[in-house]
Amino acid sequence: MTRDTWWHIPTNNRLKAETFLRENITADRCICHINAGYSTGWCNESLENLLYAIEIKCRAKGDDVCFFVMTHRKHIYNA
Repeated sequence: MTRDTWWHIPTNNRLKAETFLRENITADRCICHINAGYSTGWCNESLENLLYAIEIKCRAKGDDVCFFVMTHRKHIYNA
């Protein structure tokens, strides 16, 4: 993997978003920060790489999926 690699991770099964949906609550921003943090930590420890994940779409705010991008830390805020 190079420093210019981007991973695009769509998912429908996020516990926090599912809780919001079940309670008929609409978020005003992405809320699945725990999932992004877990993915960041796991990849950094397992791959020994400075990867960061952020959620850019969230079912809790009305998007069709929770969507995360993961890349080297120098690129993450360009997502």
